[in-house]
Amino acid sequence: MQVRLLLGTLLLAGEALASEVWPSCFAPDIVKGLEPVEVARVYDGDTVQLVDGRKVRLLNINTPELDHKGGVDQAYAREATEQARQWLNSRDRLFLVFDREHQDRYGRWLAHLLDGKGQSLAEHLLIKGLAVPLAVPPNLAHAACYFNLASEPKAGKVGVWAANQAIAARHLSRAGFQRVSGKVSKITKTRAGDYWLELDGVLAIQIKKHDLEYFDDFPAGFDVANQIEVEGWVVDRSNTSDHLQKGYTPWKLQVRTPYALRVN
Repeated sequence: MQVRLLLGTLLLAGEALASEVWPSCFAPDIVKGLEPVEVARVYDGDTVQLVDGRKVRLLNINTPELDHKGGVDQAYAREATEQARQWLNSRDRLFLVFDREHQDRYGRWLAHLLDGKGQSLAEHLLIKGLAVPLAVPPNLAHAACYFNLASEPKAGKVGVWAANQAIAARHLSRAGFQRVSGKVSKITKTRAGDYWLELDGVLAIQIKKHDLEYFDDFPAGFDVANQIEVEGWVVDRSNTSDHLQKGYTPWKLQVRTPYALRVN
């Protein structure tokens, strides 16, 4: 299945990884004319606070979560946070580069955080295997490049890819960001034009009508009995009326772009 806005394939040589130099997803002069910013606090690998008070969520990546309430951190959360601090501390100048949507519903600023050479913190974390790429519309300008950057650490099961193996849908036991595999047991289209793919009778994958523009002729390429892998935020609805009264699956996951779905 083809992804719109697809950028050219990005090849990473082994020596590039070792020397901390990689082909950037951004033009070197992209920060020209921008006002520099200063980071005051690192919440975790993908979220920082600026000196001016703005909280910034990095675009197109997701890093493991620190438990700020004293509980159990997700695997590699501390490593991702420390790598972010080291990268930021080693840069003289930092800049925000925005995509189409500048803020989320929580009031956080959505941006790429770049140094003076046009390389981003997100790229660094992806190559280190301390972040997974993420594509959330409408901020997709650099998503394809980020997914390409992550391909080598993923293939080598480096960092989060060692701890982030796909779980079988029938073994789901918690909500949150996960990679899930399973067999398509049902494909339905609602009157509203949304699509639902059901995995092993326990996980419902929702693709809303307004997101179909990011797919090529969905559901072409998907059939009942396909083995697929999907990643995103799993929602537990086992105690909701939809599950208890209407017989809906206990788990739900909304997919917004083809980056999150793969037929095995």
